[in-house]
Parts: sequence; structure tokens; C-alpha cells
Amino acid sequence: MSVLASASLVAGCGLVPIGDENTEKLSHFPDARGTTFLLERWPYDVRTAYLCLEDPGEEFTAGGPPDAAAGCVTLTVSQDDRGLAARFDVGRVPAELRDPFRVSGAPWHFAVFGSRGSSSASLVMEFLESPIPRDAGPS
Repeated sequence: MSVLASASLVAGCGLVPIGDENTEKLSHFPDARGTTFLLERWPYDVRTAYLCLEDPGEEFTAGGPPDAAAGCVTLTVSQDDRGLAARFDVGRVPAELRDPFRVSGAPWHFAVFGSRGSSSASLVMEFLESPIPRDAGPS
């Protein structure tokens, strides 16, 4: 499943729009425990990714932590030649965010920060398909 909604990449002092074949592409693959996100063409080594209920704010896009009011969960991140993989596991959502995530609705926000040498960038992508597994009910 590929998602490319509203997004912007902040690198240094410039703003780079997302949207052509040479820019980042976000896909996500839901399963019974959560969602794995794949961000293609992410060139940064040091990286941190979040799944947020609200936009993580200007402080995040400037290189700081996400705004606490955004309801962000830190994702488990790895990277290979395909891009950056970030895992959202519903079982790892902090207690104070479990109910807000359980009842949340679109849009959700995938936020990532990365750096390589003296370059750094942050990216926030808004998407509409739920990353949260649906309760299948009793079997």
C-alpha cells in the first residue's frame, strides 16, 4: 500500500516539496500487531521516526523533538538499500497514548528526522489509511 499525501522536507534553510519520482515515497504494510512503514530514497544515516496523532509541529521540522501534544510514538527503525523501515507495534504504545490511538481517526502523521555529516532533514507525511490494527473480535 503506497501513501503520498501532503508532505514537506525541511533541509537546512530550504523547503523541498515532495512529489516527483526522485523524492521520498512512503508505503505502509499493516498486520495484526501494527504497521511497517517503508520510506524509499531516505539518504540519511542517523534517523528517528514517529507515528503521531497530530502534526508534530514546527519545533520537530526545525530538528527538535515532536510537540508532546501531537501524541507521537517512537518507531523502531532500520535501514537497508531499499530505504528506511519503521515499525509501529500497537503493543509498545505508552499507556497514556493507548486510548487516544485506539479511538483515533485520519489523518495520522509519519515523522522522521535524519542526518549525515553536517546535513540533516526532517520530513512529515500525512496519511489517511489507518496504521492501527482492527480488532478482529472473539474467534
